[in-house]
Amino acid sequence: MRQLPRRAHRVNTRQKKVNADYHAEAKSLDARGGDMHGGFDPELNSYGQAGRVIGPVVGAFGEMSSDVQVIAKAVAEELALEHCCFYGDKTLKVVKVFFSQPALPILGTHGPPRMGAPSTRPPVP
Repeated sequence: MRQLPRRAHRVNTRQKKVNADYHAEAKSLDARGGDMHGGFDPELNSYGQAGRVIGPVVGAFGEMSSDVQVIAKAVAEELALEHCCFYGDKTLKVVKVFFSQPALPILGTHGPPRMGAPSTRPPVP
């Protein structure tokens, strides 16, 4: 398995903490006698993948947690489904790739471009 850069590791660590924080708050609300029927924590667990809260985290240098890519892929799938329902000309898989190509390189998890990369801006006089 490829080793993530240290900054990407930090945002993924924070991403995991988001899930734990949401579940802790839901349990705290249940303990205080919240007004939701059945409780907040069981309601939270009824969503997603066994109640896992998706926490897109962006670091100070533009690095993004892996949940950002999960959201981008979900958006691409919805756009592809809408396109296929309207036009009906291609398969969902082909159109999903079309919608995810522009977004995913921008939403990388490896931080900003390396220093020393050639600039495309003209020099300032």
